[in-house]
Amino acid sequence: MSHFTQLFVHDFQAFLHDSLARPGTGRVELAKCIADTLVIKNPPDKEEKIQQVVSARKIEYLLHFTPLNNLRNILRLGFVPRKFLEMSGVKEVIRPLAPDQFRDDGREECFCLSISWPNYKMFFAKRNTMQVDWVVLKINIESIIKHKCLFFKTNAASPKVRKDGPSNLEGMFYDGGIRHRLGIDDSFTTDPQAEVMSYSRIPPDWIEEIYTDRLTKSMNRELLAISKENLLENGNGKGKIKITQDKTFFGPRKDFSFWKK
Repeated sequence: MSHFTQLFVHDFQAFLHDSLARPGTGRVELAKCIADTLVIKNPPDKEEKIQQVVSARKIEYLLHFTPLNNLRNILRLGFVPRKFLEMSGVKEVIRPLAPDQFRDDGREECFCLSISWPNYKMFFAKRNTMQVDWVVLKINIESIIKHKCLFFKTNAASPKVRKDGPSNLEGMFYDGGIRHRLGIDDSFTTDPQAEVMSYSRIPPDWIEEIYTDRLTKSMNRELLAISKENLLENGNGKGKIKITQDKTFFGPRKDFSFWKK
């Protein structure tokens, strides 16, 4: 754990302890208050550089897949790094369902996002392991422009990445003589397992759409409950978060055969 992360965790725990000590502090309100503190902004110069790449490549959105069980709390609190979800006093409120017991990339202070298409290899493996309903969330691209993130050319848990460390946003679109040959869209990362790791909480207002591949009884029941709680109301003035039944993001990219190697 880095010195910065140690200090951040210590401050977070102290804040949690102080808030719990105050009479009348609601647990959900507490979790929301804590979530709002988990933001690390990019300096203006870095924000500008990332914006330039986003504009040049016409990157329009980020994606994140998660079990349906997590959707309600994501819509309440936004996306929060796993390290903080596991803390006593927060875990009891949020009760997250983690697709993996251990983070092989060793970065529990972050959570993972994909650019323009989910990491379908990992998504397929997780769905085979956890036989539950899943959703894919479409997230405003401003998240990586405004917030501190790490960018990886491929899976962050791979031996090469663990040795070389993160890249930069443009590095996720390396050519290697294959982009044109495979017909990879400008907004798609070269390697489908490339990932962004965000240090900052993403508020629910930045969720633009929710995708499901099938409307099962449990899915319909949960979506109805979510709707009744007005959790689909978007606070950014854009109306309700859209729910779309579409299998597109539940399958591989068109160049999947190349990446079977």
